[in-house]
Amino acid sequence: MRWRSCRRCPAAGTWSRCASARPRPGWIFTRTTTADALLGGHRIPENTTVIYSPYILRRRADLFDAPDRFDPDRWLPGRVQPGRRT
Repeated sequence: MRWRSCRRCPAAGTWSRCASARPRPGWIFTRTTTADALLGGHRIPENTTVIYSPYILRRRADLFDAPDRFDPDRWLPGRVQPGRRT
């Protein structure tokens, strides 16, 4: 199977998103804001370094049902709940 074929397969995309939430060497990342931003109601000035962890974010029960379960189908259209809050 070639990568070109994998990119067209919805299951490959959902599996890779779910697998990316699993532990890996880099679990904390940084980004620098390029403009003033609002994040969770907090003002973040331009050129501020923001630290985040996909590992922690994807295990939040207030954002995901059964966050510790390996469930690639959670990323399928119709199951994703953007901005979900309790």
